[in-house]
Amino acid sequence: MRGGILIYQKTNLKDFIDQRIVRQALILYGSQILTQFLGIFTGMINTRILSPDEYGLFAFFNTIIAFVLIFFEFGFPSSTSILIAQSKKDHEEREYIGASIILMLFVGISFSLLLFSVSNLIDCVFNTNIGYIIRYCSFLLIFYPLTYLIPEIGKGTNKIKLMSLINVIPKSIYLCGATLFFFFFDISLIHVAFLNLISITAGCFIVLYLFKPSFSTLKLRIKHILSKTKTYGFHIYIGAMARKSAYRLDGVFITFFVNATQFGFYALSTAITAPIMGLSSAVSISLFKKFVTMDRIPPKVFRYNFIWLALCICGVILFRSVIIETIFTEKYIPVSSLVIPLAIAYFFRGLYQPYHFFLFAHEKGKVLRNIIVKGSILDLVGNLLLIPYFGAMGACIATLISSVFLYTIYQKSYKEMIK
Repeated sequence: MRGGILIYQKTNLKDFIDQRIVRQALILYGSQILTQFLGIFTGMINTRILSPDEYGLFAFFNTIIAFVLIFFEFGFPSSTSILIAQSKKDHEEREYIGASIILMLFVGISFSLLLFSVSNLIDCVFNTNIGYIIRYCSFLLIFYPLTYLIPEIGKGTNKIKLMSLINVIPKSIYLCGATLFFFFFDISLIHVAFLNLISITAGCFIVLYLFKPSFSTLKLRIKHILSKTKTYGFHIYIGAMARKSAYRLDGVFITFFVNATQFGFYALSTAITAPIMGLSSAVSISLFKKFVTMDRIPPKVFRYNFIWLALCICGVILFRSVIIETIFTEKYIPVSSLVIPLAIAYFFRGLYQPYHFFLFAHEKGKVLRNIIVKGSILDLVGNLLLIPYFGAMGACIATLISSVFLYTIYQKSYKEMIK
């Protein structure tokens, strides 16, 4: 075993610097950077079309639909990803893609119906006015679960170039539409929300078409996906449900305990700091298919990852005020104080990306579930304790604490695995 590991270290370090992997990582990260630039322009338009209160409602609308979707994923995308990664033939990959699309459309129908039915309740509980937007956009919400599926298909097939398009196409469509409306038509909050969902739906259709799904042997492939979900995907689903719900609940709690405007500030600070972990995630995703056959992660991955993250966090913290005033105008200057703790949090999130995808590739579903559930509980408790007293800053501190905790427990689990 030790000898095998030594051989692995010699061969797979070479694999790591393989031009194809580097190119894939740069393509994915480049798409994320391009998406951020597109997001900057859309943010400039949105913050000029919408008042801070309206922007907060728009951010809350997106948070609510994303939060509810967490409970409708059921582990199908992650199960599809691992089945595709293990497939040896192209037609099998395409058949799994087709079967997973059908499954997620059924998920989308139930997801849309639930949101439609509770839209008035959401307004009552949170004292907001987004229920009519949910009802107006309910048909488009059927296709929203596909946003969970596409990244998993991209990881499984290792077609990073196609996967990266889901970051770019919706933003590009939205930017063109929003710019047109901004200069030539009167536009309100409901138009912004509808245009956003139209852009996402169109982007999903385009990318899935490029993956060339096959709908033959549907019954067999759906059976395989359901079987893998029982033994593997459901554990990932439980962990992801805990992690993503805790992640989304910060916005729900800020809106409930403070107001939607403060959540808008928090959402902008997240948009500024989240790209810090972008390259870390891109490299880990590009290595996912190779991780399936690796015994451990090459040390250079950790070293280069740390250096890059350190540079990113310094840049974001030093230039945060300039970024905010230039892009979002002085109305959003309160965002500046929120950036520092979130930047540190995303630094630690970037550090544990290689661990996460390595454990994922080795089907350590129960391990991942336990890690994520523990981190999510800590995040949830932190939000409940801190947000009522410190508002959006409390959510930032809770995110930082849980991110540091997750890094330590991911590292510990990885070391135990490779012993």
